[in-house]
Amino acid sequence: MVLEVLRNRLRLLNHVADSSFQPSLVKLSANTLVALIEHYLPKAERQAVESALRNVDIEGSDLRVLLIGMLQQAGKKIAGAAGNKLAQKIVIQFANIIGYVLYGSGNEIINWFRSN
Repeated sequence: MVLEVLRNRLRLLNHVADSSFQPSLVKLSANTLVALIEHYLPKAERQAVESALRNVDIEGSDLRVLLIGMLQQAGKKIAGAAGNKLAQKIVIQFANIIGYVLYGSGNEIINWFRSN
């Protein structure tokens, strides 16, 4: 039941959850996780969260970028050097996708996915 509620919420946020490996597990992309956090974070608390993240040396211009930075820091702490490299790749790829979404066309996104 919890998984169904999660899937429905993600659909409403225009995101999907991957449970192809095992139906009882849900794999979320960084973008999807950030969208979910933003959705459930009350608007009245967003400024305080942004300040708190900046106070622990996470850089970013808005809440979404700060949350990505938080995920990157968590990856570094969880997996050490390997996590840091992975987190850097994730952030770079995520930034590329956001760039395509904001400034490119749908074809560029499709081509990016095909080449990676």
